[in-house]
Amino acid sequence: MDDFPDIKGWSYRIAKLGAGDCIYYRLYEVYHDKEGNGVLWGEANAHGQSVDEIIADLETMLADAKRSRDNPFEVPNWEEMEAEERKRNGY
Repeated sequence: MDDFPDIKGWSYRIAKLGAGDCIYYRLYEVYHDKEGNGVLWGEANAHGQSVDEIIADLETMLADAKRSRDNPFEVPNWEEMEAEERKRNGY
């Protein structure tokens, strides 16, 4: 990545990982650009400065997960991405 992506928003998303017969799902925070493409992501953890804030965060996670149920974020395979980058750069 040459430039830092232009982030326009984020949401919790169900993320699809793995390949072939080894597919599994996790909840991720996905930051997206103006077209809605995921440009940064990481595993989600509930957090807050009080018990009520953690519960509110969990409720947001659940609501976002339900919205992403039919369209999970497919986490790119880093090994494949690195191999493509090396190939482009002649390594």
